[in-house]
Amino acid sequence: MAFGKKELIEQRQQALDELFNLREVMDTEKRDLNADENVKWEACNADIEQSERSISQLDELAKHEDKQIDSHIVADRKAGSVSEDDRVLAVNAWSREMAGLDISDEMRSAKERVSLKTNANTIDFRMFANAPKSMSDIEKRAGSSLVGSLGGYTCPVGFVSNLEKALLNFGSMRPLASILRTANGNDLEIPMNNDTSNSGSWVGQNSDMSSGTDAAYTNTLLKAHKVSSKVILLPLELLEDSAFDILNYTSELAGERIARSEESAFATGTGVAQPTGVITDSYLGVTAASATAITADEIIDLAHSVDPSYRNMPSTAFMMHDTIIKAIRKLKGGDGQYMWQPGLQAGIPSILYGFPVAINQSANSSLTTGVKTMLFGDFSKYQIRDVSSLSMQILRERYAEYGQVGVLVTMRVDGKLINAGTNPIKHLLMG
Repeated sequence: MAFGKKELIEQRQQALDELFNLREVMDTEKRDLNADENVKWEACNADIEQSERSISQLDELAKHEDKQIDSHIVADRKAGSVSEDDRVLAVNAWSREMAGLDISDEMRSAKERVSLKTNANTIDFRMFANAPKSMSDIEKRAGSSLVGSLGGYTCPVGFVSNLEKALLNFGSMRPLASILRTANGNDLEIPMNNDTSNSGSWVGQNSDMSSGTDAAYTNTLLKAHKVSSKVILLPLELLEDSAFDILNYTSELAGERIARSEESAFATGTGVAQPTGVITDSYLGVTAASATAITADEIIDLAHSVDPSYRNMPSTAFMMHDTIIKAIRKLKGGDGQYMWQPGLQAGIPSILYGFPVAINQSANSSLTTGVKTMLFGDFSKYQIRDVSSLSMQILRERYAEYGQVGVLVTMRVDGKLINAGTNPIKHLLMG
């Protein structure tokens, strides 16, 4: 029987859970595995390897299918009156005009076909409606038609794709978190409820079923904080070169800058004019006995400080700085084997006690008293809110005396841990 990707992921997770349980038996009972348990251990590892091979094969097949679909979309575009090349030329024409430079007849014709208005020094681009969680997602959506706010098919897909790639490449939170994209930046209320104290009840025939306790809801507010790429300075000579692609250059550089700023805020942000970080919002799980070292038992205690309903979710992971990971990789279990299981395939993260490990370079990097060094929990409970449009602005006069123009890209975003009192993500605090 053929399995879908969802079933394969669940199958792999079940095998990982079995390995985790066997490891817990070894650590709790201070013994090696017996013969039957060793057979089970080997079988679980075989299941994991087979599941990962099957998942990889499905991903490769999906990639080929997506390329085939995208080729049809591109062909359809070129058959119409507006192509991707037209959009690139039109925006290049806009940027050159904003810098006070002449444009070629080819650019002028493209601008007319695209119906791009160039009477303002700012142009808005529309991001993908649903935030991609992987590079294959971006490849799949690269064929989508995107419409800028100034009218016509004004948005070159490459600009948005490059920026989306940067947001994923330079951040560990977006692949794990829940992401909501909205058309505007109005305050957004997210409902929360803690229903863990309620349960159902047995009801006899013809009995009243109306009694009970209603779920109590609270709200948390997501705003739209503005983050910018800071000014990217371009010599006028570059813009005068017809071969220079301002969109490709600025989207990659601006995307990296914005991604680094977001990653820092998503980790340790204060919530004042920026997102509230997951470390900031996380709850105490375990306090280490030492100020300078973490033990294997404390990592297990941290994992089990999180409710099992969160511990078994697809987005459940450890998260820490690479320096902390280096220290953890040296830990061994009672059998003398390293606890750390490195990811041997592309796209497969390293494993610690059966759970993936995410590297976050904005997390704390030192083993020091009172520092939160490690997170564990369901990172889908961290909610990122993007405003789906981002702006690119040309600054001409400010840098004219230096023979330069400035390019500024801005995006609006917020993030918070959605915690109704059940504490889905907890941290390890150094003693």
